[in-house]
Amino acid sequence: MALRVDRSPSRRRRLSLGALVMLSLLLAQFLAGMFVNLYVGIAPSHPGASGSPVVGAVLGVGWAMATGGPALAFHTALGLLLTAGSLALVATAILAGGRALVLSTSVGLLGVLGAGLNGIGFLNYGIDKATYLMSVGFSVAVAAYVATLFFAGPPVVRRLEGAEQQTARG
Repeated sequence: MALRVDRSPSRRRRLSLGALVMLSLLLAQFLAGMFVNLYVGIAPSHPGASGSPVVGAVLGVGWAMATGGPALAFHTALGLLLTAGSLALVATAILAGGRALVLSTSVGLLGVLGAGLNGIGFLNYGIDKATYLMSVGFSVAVAAYVATLFFAGPPVVRRLEGAEQQTARG
């Protein structure tokens, strides 16, 4: 049984809206992260700071949301929401069809995951370069979702033709 690809404009509109929501959430995440970086102290001996990386990641995220303080909890929860949103956009892009949309949303997912995993690395192990790598992941995700907005809209030629027709009538 083959997967039916729906190239309908409504799915593309959902992708555009989803990309805008992701960009807004990424901005909020960036600002929350800067606040956490400047004003929140992270205990070096919290439950996620020891143990294997996978178990430590789960324990660290749980600790951050439960007892890390409101700003850290918000930043962590928003990271989880961004991850879920990125996955949903990739699924929507697959259903909407178009390699460019699948590629741009997949790159957005990779950017969000990269930022999140480095955030966990910083949270649990205090790795300084992880803050730089979080910003790289953020930047990759922003660029990918801007590209998604571009690819999800009407084709560029159609946009230019429509603008040309409006200019001729006006």
